[in-house]
Amino acid sequence: MTGSGTMLSEALHSFADLCNQLLLTVGIKRSIKEPDKRYPYGYASERYVWALISGVGVFFIGCGVSVYHGINILMTPHEITHLWIALAILSVSFILEGATFYLAFRQVRESARKKNMSMIEYIKHGSDPMGVAVLMEDGAAVVGVVVGGICLSLCHLFDSPIPDAIGSLAIGGLLGCVAAFLIQKNRLALIQKSIHPNLLSKIMNILNNDPVINSVHEVKATIIGADVVRFKAEIEFNGRQVAKRYLEQRVDTDILFDFQKTFKEKE
Repeated sequence: MTGSGTMLSEALHSFADLCNQLLLTVGIKRSIKEPDKRYPYGYASERYVWALISGVGVFFIGCGVSVYHGINILMTPHEITHLWIALAILSVSFILEGATFYLAFRQVRESARKKNMSMIEYIKHGSDPMGVAVLMEDGAAVVGVVVGGICLSLCHLFDSPIPDAIGSLAIGGLLGCVAAFLIQKNRLALIQKSIHPNLLSKIMNILNNDPVINSVHEVKATIIGADVVRFKAEIEFNGRQVAKRYLEQRVDTDILFDFQKTFKEKE
């Protein structure tokens, strides 16, 4: 209708967002399946698989097509029509995208608080990719709408389609950066990167402060899903402390009963 590359980029971004939300929903449902004999550690990593697919979709559908269309406008400029309709659509989109971004921001902030992490730290190193993916994509949508509105206004001001092409390229570049971040984050999660040093330190403090344990060696702790980690270590136990605790738990029941029975038999 408008012939605007910026509007096409935003339309593609909205379509990509819809597809990504469906993919993330599939990932959440599959990740909560109970462990079975074939997958004893469960399906928690499914979140990373589907979030990775979502990131790839943003890169090719959102970034690739937007950049291509922006270059095409630069090479073959054409007039933009119905500018006020485009600006009205962008205004409505800004309100809707801003509302969803605010909700995603609150969710991620709450998750970061529970993990005792800052927002930036959680976005970079948090174990749940779903909230971060929604936050990044909605944030890119809000910025994209603002960029689109500015570029279309410049088109009207200078009576030139060049700002529209620049807007399409800028939105494509923005989506490419978001997609690259999500792909890298989920790639690292799929190869099971180590847990956050603060969490590992808490686990080690609990083990080292237990009198039953003499030492802990060969520690390997990796993330396998949202709020799910795998911890492996070689632990040297204190035999005296193990025996002492065992006797403390059993002395009031079985041991006294056996002692009383033996004593009566001798009498």
